[in-house]
Amino acid sequence: MRQIREQAAKQRQKFALSSAATPRRNRQTAEDVDVLQHSQDLSQIHFSSHRKVVGEIVTLAKKVLRQLLMPIIERQSAYNAVNTRVIAYLCERVERLEEQQAAAIEALRAEETAFLEALQETVIGQLERLGQQQAAALQALQVEVATQNRQHRAQERHLARLLEEAGHRLTEPLHQEQAHALAEETQRTLDAFFVPFDEYFRGSREAIKERLRIYLPILGEAKAGLHDRPILDLGCGRGEWLELLQAEGMQATGVDRNRVLVEECQQYGLSVVATDMLTYLCGLRESSLGAVTGFQIIEHLPFEVLLKLLDETVRVLHPGGVAIFETPNPQNVLVSTHEFYLDPTHRHPIPSRLMKFAAEVRGLSRVKIMYLHPFPEPQRVEEAGLEVAKRFNDLFYGPRDYAIIGWRD
Repeated sequence: MRQIREQAAKQRQKFALSSAATPRRNRQTAEDVDVLQHSQDLSQIHFSSHRKVVGEIVTLAKKVLRQLLMPIIERQSAYNAVNTRVIAYLCERVERLEEQQAAAIEALRAEETAFLEALQETVIGQLERLGQQQAAALQALQVEVATQNRQHRAQERHLARLLEEAGHRLTEPLHQEQAHALAEETQRTLDAFFVPFDEYFRGSREAIKERLRIYLPILGEAKAGLHDRPILDLGCGRGEWLELLQAEGMQATGVDRNRVLVEECQQYGLSVVATDMLTYLCGLRESSLGAVTGFQIIEHLPFEVLLKLLDETVRVLHPGGVAIFETPNPQNVLVSTHEFYLDPTHRHPIPSRLMKFAAEVRGLSRVKIMYLHPFPEPQRVEEAGLEVAKRFNDLFYGPRDYAIIGWRD
């Protein structure tokens, strides 16, 4: 409110009419009018001469000449008198107009000041009421969110207890499908946890989409995203990659086990299937996809499942298709010792050389490593030409992620 008042005062000062002082008659003008009034009668001119010998004759001649020119002098004197009266009247009229103008300006200035003050008070009052309404709405929303969170956590605890109790009370051993279904339902209790988790640790949707744009030229080279060569995104999460592909006019489908995230993707109008990604891959026909992508997923898999995933990826890729898998870079010390373990579902970091070797062994060709997302420059130490400082920056502040990119010939 204080800032608003200060801004209003500045605006009022900026646009206020300058105060007009009471006009006064110009001294020179008054003197000029007096001269005209005293000099208007030419007949009162006194004649004299500085010449000693002929001075009287010259003076007499002037007087005679004045008598001869008297009609003209009288007319000129009358004309001068009229001009003097007109000029005096105009000066008086101008003075009155200046006084009226000053009064009008002062009145207008007072009216403007009153209007700005009233407008300021009105705006400030509305802003204060709006602020109070927003504060009340925010407080009510916070209470509602807190209540929903408590209820959600209570439901999760209740469901977990029910699942655990059901497992204890079953008298007969569970069939494999029943055990799998029970494990699946137990896993679902974590789905809601990873919705705010991604927002907190990975960043906003827009930031992730901007980060993923680097892969679009690779898809263009593979001619992926066409109707007969669609893209499959494994572990699509919130669907930022799918949203970006959709904006580029590419055909793409996502797969994820987190039902909450799947529903969120579907609300965005994205094609997403809620199932296990390896199960979904195994159900696809051979050479049916233009690209298979997976961002921050392979570090969640047991190594034997990862190899199976590579096998199925090669099988479903169309000749000339491409596979892109992005994962944390354990070569970065801060990543391998700290950031990697922020996600409790991570199994173990995968060195880039190991991942490249596995991709090549399982059938991908032209496999390359793309190192990505180094720490911002201000966080790096100043190198000053020192090799040890450069090495330190590479190990601690170098790329935090890398991508394996491989092709099916």
